[in-house]
Amino acid sequence: MSELRERLTAAFQGLLWGRPQTRKRWVLRHRNEPDVREISNDLALHVAARLDDIIPTEHLAATVRHAVLDELAEQHGWDSDEGDDRTHHYALSTSVAKTLDWLIRHHPDYGQYTLGDIVREAQNRLDTPRDAVADALLRSLSMDGNLDHASLTKYLDLALPPEKTR
Repeated sequence: MSELRERLTAAFQGLLWGRPQTRKRWVLRHRNEPDVREISNDLALHVAARLDDIIPTEHLAATVRHAVLDELAEQHGWDSDEGDDRTHHYALSTSVAKTLDWLIRHHPDYGQYTLGDIVREAQNRLDTPRDAVADALLRSLSMDGNLDHASLTKYLDLALPPEKTR
């Protein structure tokens, strides 16, 4: 949340102080750049604290789940010599991977629930093995996400459910 607050502070600072045409409309003599930075920080903190009101995380998680499952379903059976998905390498689109990465970084608990649902649904509906889904998630998030490889691997190890036994 601190990273988001810093970005929002910088954005508010730029809007309130960095544009002379805007600054002259509201700045009084006793206001200066440090005062504006303080106001920008307060605004950023307010927005960051209300992020769940701005972005409905539960609904975003459900949308990401459907998007990942749709991409897996679309690729189901591609490139496999005998229709065996264990030899197929799935991949997520950049947009879906980046959104999933955002969910994992900002709401790791929702990310865990979403990943568990994805793996279970891929196994039940598509008969796609857990390891094929895990590989697709790791590769796609490594390429398009912001987590370093070690942190991502550790998170996936903890978040993904075990292989389903029949």
